[in-house]
Amino acid sequence: MKRISNIVLLFAIMLINIMLFSSCLKNNKVTKKGLNGSYTIETITIAKGDKKIFGKLYLPLKKDRLNTVILSNDAKNDYKSMEEYAKSFANNNIASFIFDFVAGSDNCKSTGNIKTMSLDSGIDDLKDIVDYMITLDSIDKNNVFLFGEGQGGVISTNVAIKKQADIKGLMVLNPIWMLDMNIYDAMPSLNRDVLIIHGTKDETIPISYSEKALDAFKFVRLQKIQDATHEIKELYHLDEVERNMRDFITLNNILDDEIEYQEPLPGMDMNTLNFYEATFAILKKSAKMIYPSQYIKAHEYIGDQIETISLTAISVRETLSRQWGINDLETAMSVYNCLVKDGKENKSAWDLSRAMSNLYFYYNAGYIDFKTAMDLSYDAAKIIQSTFASWDEYNDSYLQGYSEWSKSTDRYEEYQELISGYRNNPFINTPFDVDLVPYEKIDDDNKNESNEGEISAL
Repeated sequence: MKRISNIVLLFAIMLINIMLFSSCLKNNKVTKKGLNGSYTIETITIAKGDKKIFGKLYLPLKKDRLNTVILSNDAKNDYKSMEEYAKSFANNNIASFIFDFVAGSDNCKSTGNIKTMSLDSGIDDLKDIVDYMITLDSIDKNNVFLFGEGQGGVISTNVAIKKQADIKGLMVLNPIWMLDMNIYDAMPSLNRDVLIIHGTKDETIPISYSEKALDAFKFVRLQKIQDATHEIKELYHLDEVERNMRDFITLNNILDDEIEYQEPLPGMDMNTLNFYEATFAILKKSAKMIYPSQYIKAHEYIGDQIETISLTAISVRETLSRQWGINDLETAMSVYNCLVKDGKENKSAWDLSRAMSNLYFYYNAGYIDFKTAMDLSYDAAKIIQSTFASWDEYNDSYLQGYSEWSKSTDRYEEYQELISGYRNNPFINTPFDVDLVPYEKIDDDNKNESNEGEISAL
């Protein structure tokens, strides 16, 4: 009898869940041939209680789990206004979901009357869609992006803030933030990258509303579409919007590998360490070196596990020998001292930056220990602060020196990516005039006690 009761209870729970939140997959799933492989378009109805949200899932046929964009249309539009974006994403192996807001338009295929549509109801719809999408096996739940156009931009912003644990990034096009002026107060709480795309000739929503958001979001970039109106009618403007969104998604795919929030290192002031790394951040970006601290990853408290950063002492020594003629401690220090001297005398950030980055390589090559690397970094960093007035001045000098040496301007692009406003900008949270603190080595007798449970997670 007890077993029967349990079965009945389990069945009741399952029935309630189905009633509260379910999805019905229709039979009109079609396969299309794209530019980079085939993809399917699947009609989906997401049901929650009496509410039914109609949508279409564009799914590239790839074995790997996919980056996914949920696209929210502008007021009085329907899912069809997002179809060109969805096709473009599918052709670039990115999944997407387009849909009708409940009561969203006269042609709406979701439930509801257009007179009942509101920002709050739209926010609820999009939250339900996010909850559903992250349950799908075909997508990467850690790479779900929101895109919203016009009113959809306001709704997407609200949902990104409320559900940022489920969102990788936010993209908005000509957002009508004036519909919810309180949104500016909530923007600073979003710890995700934001891409704002706005037409310079938007006659409906002045671009000044997006420029105001630059001071509110933590990590944001504004991409202006020259001469574009609110509707983005011209094909070349549409192409530019699509390209910027794809670039944003690609950049965020590598950000989590670059940004690793770490516990403080015993004896090391982390603001000081971040300053050291910022001095050669352009090189690290160009060489695709993991950001942030290489020093922490290879630190002696972790056992000098150089392989964790794909470097070995032998490979670093070979590189130093080939590029610098450095084969031992004596030649290493000779090069370092020369770079610091020339950098100071000639006001050359190109030389001073290489002095800082060389210390990193010296340490990984085994020519110096961690304390020596930190002590010498401190000396060079103090010279940098006394020679230049800001990161802008320092980086301008670095890029000029690099261009003269390499006869190339390729690192200007790397620099523009660094300062784009996204999370991997090393200069945002590291003021140039930060008070530098010398490193203090922790004694072996104390290091296990002071460092227990912190470094093991790195």
